[in-house]
Amino acid sequence: MRVWVASLTIYYRVWCQTLELMAYWNGKSSLTPLTQEAIEALARKLSAERELFYEQAYAILEEKEDLNRSAAEDIVDRLYNKGHLYETEGKLRLTDY
Repeated sequence: MRVWVASLTIYYRVWCQTLELMAYWNGKSSLTPLTQEAIEALARKLSAERELFYEQAYAILEEKEDLNRSAAEDIVDRLYNKGHLYETEGKLRLTDY
């Protein structure tokens, strides 16, 4: 079971990177549809302070996008690395919303 989950996680990451490269080459958004849906789900659930703890972000993506924990962490990392999220005092904020 663990081997299957690890293989699926690797396949998912390679597939997302391939989609991002294709979008980049075509001059389109660098976000995959799943990543775009994830950022929209996070934006809808923001608190009044406009920030989330990491655990809240993971839980939102697990629930709303039907992802496992590893995939949710990967998407949060991707959004952070691309500048769509930033961290302040251990909390995440969206830069695009």
